[in-house]
Amino acid sequence: MSSWSNLARICACALALALAGCNESLGPLDASTPIVRMGNPRSVPVAFTSLEGPPAALSTRFVEKLASEARSREIRPVEADAARYFVVGYLNANAGEANTTLFTYVWDVFDSSQRRIQRLEDEISVRGTARDPWSLADELVLSSLASKSAEDLAGLIASLPEALAEASAPKRTQTAALSE
Repeated sequence: MSSWSNLARICACALALALAGCNESLGPLDASTPIVRMGNPRSVPVAFTSLEGPPAALSTRFVEKLASEARSREIRPVEADAARYFVVGYLNANAGEANTTLFTYVWDVFDSSQRRIQRLEDEISVRGTARDPWSLADELVLSSLASKSAEDLAGLIASLPEALAEASAPKRTQTAALSE
């Protein structure tokens, strides 16, 4: 056996032992262990009511990307009169630290009583600065903001009562339907 294959085996064993030391046991699940349930965002009618912040041309491109990302996560946008929840968005671009620009998004989600039920926010840092920070919002930045936004919104929407109710409802199978 070559010295390289021996070295590889020794490294593999050392890595396995090191990782085994990092393993934590959670113990058995019992009734007090919280279990996070997620529903299907498709069952929750949501209206995107406004987006403030970016210039109009950038806003249009971002909304197109967000719509695509939302569809891929089964978010079902509807007109405001058919919605149970309303989403208001804000995008911002500012100079950050050490030659960076920060693109920040905030999504406020309201229920039908106009109470804000959640605020979602995050940011993306991009190298470089410009007099107009929006000029640095290229397709990659817009796609990243749209993807992160859709992921956050889908997680929230999937945790809403309507989504959870559909997830826990018994499913009728075609076989069951035929036997009724």
